[in-house]
Amino acid sequence: MQVAYAAENPIMVDGDNVAANGYDVVAYFDGRVSRGIPAFSIEYRDATWYFESEESASTFQRDPERYEPLYGGYCAYGVSQGYLVATDPNAWSVVKGKLYLNYNAPTRNHWLSRRDEYIDLAEKHWPRLIN
Repeated sequence: MQVAYAAENPIMVDGDNVAANGYDVVAYFDGRVSRGIPAFSIEYRDATWYFESEESASTFQRDPERYEPLYGGYCAYGVSQGYLVATDPNAWSVVKGKLYLNYNAPTRNHWLSRRDEYIDLAEKHWPRLIN
């Protein structure tokens, strides 16, 4: 993974500059994991975002800040520990209307066990990690 510096926050992207591991971030809010496709892509914050449908892409385009993962798509637990770590698209949570991604399922389960504490820690570490 590489980092695309866009606006004030880095976005985790792959070698083709695709964000969110190529997955449709809107689908997570419907409780689903869905791989996006290039035919339904949007350029946002200097990265390419894939979606499963035109409808999903339009939903994102109307309010991208609502759907983009926190911490630029990096592992929420990793950020809470002061590190930028890649994520597994199947290790995710929507908490209080925000999308969080994690390194893998065991990390997600650990992160969920003390979620609020880890979110507080991540919020403290994130400004240092992006500067």
